[in-house]
Amino acid sequence: MSFTTDPDLDDPSDFDPKPLQVLDENFRCPICKEFFKTALILSTCSHSFCALCIRRSLNSEQNCPKCRATAYENDLIHNYDLDHVVNSWLEARSFLLNSVRSTCEGTSIEGSVCKTQECIIIDDNSDDFVPQKVTASSSTTTRRSARLLPTVLEIEKVSAASELTDTSVVECPICCRYMKYVVLNKHMDKCAIGENDTPPPSSPVHNNSSSSLPVIQKKKAIDLGRKPTRVLYAMQSDKVMRELLRDLGLPDHGDKALKVWRHKEYVTLYNANYDSDSPVSANVLIQRLANIEHSQMNSKLKRKPTDSKEHKEKYRSEFDLLIERVKKQKSEESNKGKEKER
Repeated sequence: MSFTTDPDLDDPSDFDPKPLQVLDENFRCPICKEFFKTALILSTCSHSFCALCIRRSLNSEQNCPKCRATAYENDLIHNYDLDHVVNSWLEARSFLLNSVRSTCEGTSIEGSVCKTQECIIIDDNSDDFVPQKVTASSSTTTRRSARLLPTVLEIEKVSAASELTDTSVVECPICCRYMKYVVLNKHMDKCAIGENDTPPPSSPVHNNSSSSLPVIQKKKAIDLGRKPTRVLYAMQSDKVMRELLRDLGLPDHGDKALKVWRHKEYVTLYNANYDSDSPVSANVLIQRLANIEHSQMNSKLKRKPTDSKEHKEKYRSEFDLLIERVKKQKSEESNKGKEKER
């Protein structure tokens, strides 16, 4: 059994029961192995990843990292349900981990006590054996039915009382905007591929709490900055790349390769940030880009480039030894062949 003592570190192996390990692992991104953060699902193969992870991956190659099926960025859809499940798991994880630890400790104590007690053998073939009725399943079913009954009745009541018409106001299940029922299908076709430009009509007022507002309306409170667009970098001059970066408020120094990397990385960061339920401002995003660039520059400085001439001089003796060994081996094989011919 291995429980992590550092609260900042987590791993599926924290749980001793195998089913909980598998459950914890399924809540993690296949790319970064961390818990899903703004989960996006590929409509082509139904695999989910973190927004930033999958967008970076698709920048390199147009394939699903898990099953290698062909995939593109316009195949990505926000997996809201998975986000909610992961958040619930994170809230309950520490409590569940402590419960498992307590149960395991209690089991070890009870096990040592039970060794000193006599075993009771139950013979179900004896005349005095009376089987007990199993009530756990029925009671569980009763509780589940009681919990779901009001919801079922409410749904039946609503469906029986009113039918959708062309003027009915409905909510898009993808972007949570409200619109007339007559335009819902056309809107969802565009919304699923990220081409939604339908202005949201005034939403029905259910209550005064901010939690009833759609996710898209929450994003408007944050200054996300100007939305960047991808370009054909091979067709752009260094001057054009500099202007693109300036328009986005990004640094424009460095050669063209650095400018292209900076623009591509910012597009990825921006789109992943826009996918999030709690996006950050453009200033924070630009600072993150600067930190990533700084880290990569430091990493390149630490890796010294290999000089082929220096490497050859350093290992010249080893190379000469290998050459002599091969020549000797070929000479011996040639002599053996001549002896066999005789």
